[in-house]
Amino acid sequence: MALYRKIHKRQRSLTGRGWNEVGDVVAFSPADLRNFADQWEPLDPPTDDPDELPPLSNLEIRSRGGGWFNVVNVELDKILNPRPLRRDDAEALLQDLL
Repeated sequence: MALYRKIHKRQRSLTGRGWNEVGDVVAFSPADLRNFADQWEPLDPPTDDPDELPPLSNLEIRSRGGGWFNVVNVELDKILNPRPLRRDDAEALLQDLL
């Protein structure tokens, strides 16, 4: 999430409750503002969420049992593949990520 300042006329809040006035500072994700980007000014440069872009040096393949595997970010303990993979596919995904 990044901070944005309202630079255009008053509008209904994107959450549906209340109004945003010119000069208001609000935290939004860029996806929330895709239709209203011309009305908001970013206050800090966009940064990548660490959950979205895991450090690549901390990746490993973990067995789920039954011949299925996951590619996991060890530091965040987050599974990177959308569904369990066979060993060869997990190794291929790990090489693609590195």
